[in-house]
Amino acid sequence: MATYRAVEVAPDGSLRPTERELVPPGPGQVRIRVEACGICHSDSVAVRPHDEAEPGRVPGHEAVGRVDALGEGVTGWSEGDRVGVGFLGGHCGMCARCRLGDFVGCTDQPYTGVHVDGGCAEYMYARQTGLVSVPEEMSATRVAPLLCAGFTVYNALVEHVRQPGGLVAGDLVAVQGIGGLGHLALQYARALALQVVAVARGADKEELALRLGAHHYVDSTARSRRCWRGPSGSSSSARQARTGPSSVKRTACAGPCTSPMRRRGVTGIEASSFHRPDGFPAAVRRLRTAVPLHGVVLRPAATPKK
Repeated sequence: MATYRAVEVAPDGSLRPTERELVPPGPGQVRIRVEACGICHSDSVAVRPHDEAEPGRVPGHEAVGRVDALGEGVTGWSEGDRVGVGFLGGHCGMCARCRLGDFVGCTDQPYTGVHVDGGCAEYMYARQTGLVSVPEEMSATRVAPLLCAGFTVYNALVEHVRQPGGLVAGDLVAVQGIGGLGHLALQYARALALQVVAVARGADKEELALRLGAHHYVDSTARSRRCWRGPSGSSSSARQARTGPSSVKRTACAGPCTSPMRRRGVTGIEASSFHRPDGFPAAVRRLRTAVPLHGVVLRPAATPKK
């Protein structure tokens, strides 16, 4: 019996190595040999204590690999194709939401790494409707984080630019939280010709934020107005500080640092792309074009497979 190695959630909530039987993919599914899988905070949904009778779930929803086998009825994909799988595991195409074209709202859509095993393994299985094509020239370890963190912040920004009366070049945008999502949001916003303010607790993220394209950095724990700093280290003008940003991109839990902005009537751009009805594959197609064009830099966030 052929097997593959994986990492599963133990009953006490810890992660442990395991082996699974390598079986053919089911109807409408493909089997993927995983090259890399990113780590996301949302993995904590699955990485938790569970009953001994429950099978251990394999986490991971930022997976890149190659199609290794095709299930019955799969069309449009071939063995050897390089693909990615994100959190939304593929719409059914039959429910009422799908028939309205709202694939994100599909009522029969598994969440990768939560309802079905994810990418922290040598192999994984996925619905064909949940796949996106990954170009050969793009590194798996660099692409993997884009399949969740990347397209989430990208969609949130781009949708706010496209809507009537939305953001235009030169508008001031604040990115709150400079982590896995925020460090990408800074670069996307800069590439969209927006004036970018990075907001984070403490000064330890300042150098990274300014290097990745932020025009200004705000230490949300500081009381002085000099917490609003530009690349040279000097404070921005009082006029900018009083005016405030046109919108706030929240990539972390909103706290006291964004409350004054909300009272000013500043628009909040939530870090979520799941509101787009055309769903995950369409979002990544747009993102796949934007990343090479603007030279987006990724912090290490993916684990390559040996």
